[in-house]
Amino acid sequence: MAISRPTFVKLLESGKLAFTKPGRHRYVRLDDVIEYAELMRTQRAEALDSLARDAEEDGLYDVLDGPPPRLR
Repeated sequence: MAISRPTFVKLLESGKLAFTKPGRHRYVRLDDVIEYAELMRTQRAEALDSLARDAEEDGLYDVLDGPPPRLR
């Protein structure tokens, strides 16, 4: 998982990741970062599974018998 520095700082400041700031720099435990990345990966997989299930239930996989038509 690659994220920008500002996004990472927002995660820290929002409390989603624990950190210490004894001086000017923030210190984050690697275990906490790995745990957060795994949590995000699991949530993304569950969301994608849910979308696929919904598409299957709605019959969206049966609508197309090939690639979608060109729009231009």
